[in-house]
Amino acid sequence: MKKNLTSVLDYRELFVKLRQLRKLRTSRKEKIPFKIKRRYGRKELEEFVSDFWNGGYVYMETGDYLYLPPIKEMNVFWKLKEPYIPEEIIEKFSNPGNAVMDIGANIGEWTLRMANMVGSDGRVYSFEPNPLINKSLNKTLRVNNLSQVSLSQFALDNCSGDSEFTTPMDANDRAIHGESRLGTEQGNWNIHTDVSKTKTIKVKTTTLDQFSTDNSIDRLDFVKIDVEGKEINVLEGGRETFSRFLPALVLEVGCEEDTDRKKISDLLRSWGYEITGIIVAHGIIEINWEQYTSLSDPFIKKYPSNVLFLGNKK
Repeated sequence: MKKNLTSVLDYRELFVKLRQLRKLRTSRKEKIPFKIKRRYGRKELEEFVSDFWNGGYVYMETGDYLYLPPIKEMNVFWKLKEPYIPEEIIEKFSNPGNAVMDIGANIGEWTLRMANMVGSDGRVYSFEPNPLINKSLNKTLRVNNLSQVSLSQFALDNCSGDSEFTTPMDANDRAIHGESRLGTEQGNWNIHTDVSKTKTIKVKTTTLDQFSTDNSIDRLDFVKIDVEGKEINVLEGGRETFSRFLPALVLEVGCEEDTDRKKISDLLRSWGYEITGIIVAHGIIEINWEQYTSLSDPFIKKYPSNVLFLGNKK
């Protein structure tokens, strides 16, 4: 039977059940026998958390707090069950004092990790145009006291101005986590996304080159771009910045138009980049340019993958 959460004890029970649910997920993934001593099974725990999550700060294994909005506003249930820990590659290119960018920051898992790695002497430039998610990320940054992060609520594009911004919605009229993008076209929603309808708003845009000029950026060591198929726009708007600094680059692949990968390949190679491989947990799968442009094996169509590109700095 549902009940209203009114007291600290009620919320404490919610977080205890959430922790139990995560332990169940871990034990299933690692095939370790695990039995919760209380009467709650996996299904009951999932229903309880789903019914009563009204926004709050979740404690991560990294030692950070991550704010997740109410489930009635955004479909974040899977984030509650199994918080995403960014790939270890961040640690290789986000050294103390470095300047890094998280373009398409979403709720901030990469931003959090970057900020911890670059430290108080470094700088993280984080971009998230979705108003609801930007507000959530700002809460995360404040509660973790990360003053080295500069959060911008506009989209990086190949031109400055205003643009339509589309968010897919599920059958319960909730925003689908992490799938918003510039434009109004339906695009290549990833393989996990069940889109019922979309919602479009207007957002401000600028180019990476203009942002770099306006903020007097004099170094850039690492960039992650995950903008749901509009990666080519970000790169086209950052020609001077990328060619000047050649930062290590992680690019999401799988949601863009097929013709975009050839354009991206031509741009990156003209600046002096080499393709390294697909980043996965505990490793990197080596690939070449042909595999990337054709999206052939080991890629899976519409299954997003993060690819590492490294520049040849002279």
